[in-house]
Amino acid sequence: MVGAGGQGGGSAATTGEHGSGGGSGSYAEWTGTVSPSTAYYYTAGAAGSGGAAGANGGAGANTIFTVGATIITAYGGSGGIVGNSATVPRLGGAGGIIATNGTLNLTGHPGFAGVMSATVGHSGMGGASMLGPGGQEVLFGNTAGNQPSGYGGGGSGGASTGTAEAGGSGAQGCVIIDEYS
Repeated sequence: MVGAGGQGGGSAATTGEHGSGGGSGSYAEWTGTVSPSTAYYYTAGAAGSGGAAGANGGAGANTIFTVGATIITAYGGSGGIVGNSATVPRLGGAGGIIATNGTLNLTGHPGFAGVMSATVGHSGMGGASMLGPGGQEVLFGNTAGNQPSGYGGGGSGGASTGTAEAGGSGAQGCVIIDEYS
């Protein structure tokens, strides 16, 4: 299972102020024995979104799987940071903190900083998750960030040549259940 990815940071309405990428969600695997009557519940984290043009990206939500008394949590990634300087890059959103109570617990990957420049440059790429890559960076231009192609990946930042843009939404979390008898 994987937590949801964070949205990429937006770009400001100034040329060269590109947003950073959102972080990916953390990852967990759990192996256990359960009886046929054991109840289980899950919530797949909502994708990071909601950050407007020229704003920081929204954080991804946690993915939770509960079986009996065990609660496994894969945490969502942080949103990227809005680009507000044509010379100083903004760090990407943090990856989700280490997952808890799984048999295997991993952190998410951070988003990448954009390359700031008033003549060239690009936004930051979103952090990759264990289930796919983050959103591809956006080359110089007035363009909103890209969405990732795998569950739990972070969105890329927006790019600006004078118009504020939003970062790409992160990807939702995911729970995969394999049952063996």
